[in-house]
Amino acid sequence: MKLLFLAHNASTMDLSAVSSERTGLFIQILCLLALIVVGSYLFTQLKGRTFKLKRGIKSQKKLEILETKVLGNRQFLCVVAYEKQRILLGASPNGLQFLCSLDSDKGQTASNENL
Repeated sequence: MKLLFLAHNASTMDLSAVSSERTGLFIQILCLLALIVVGSYLFTQLKGRTFKLKRGIKSQKKLEILETKVLGNRQFLCVVAYEKQRILLGASPNGLQFLCSLDSDKGQTASNENL
């Protein structure tokens, strides 16, 4: 009888040890997952801030598309400004083509002649 009691106590102790190990392992896994989630959130926030800072430094846009006009059949004209220079480009499925340079003085005199 005493031997049966000792065997019962040993199996109960083994089960409690196994369940406490499983609980500890489960807690460790939860902590690891929480650490991964928090780390990825902080990384994305920090990454966004560094890119915003870089964009703030280069706030001067040198290249801008001022206007586009669709001609049809996947062809269009595009007025592009680079720094103070403006150019007219033609775009088609074959590629881009430089058409002419647009000076602001010539454009004003041509519009005055039409009046």
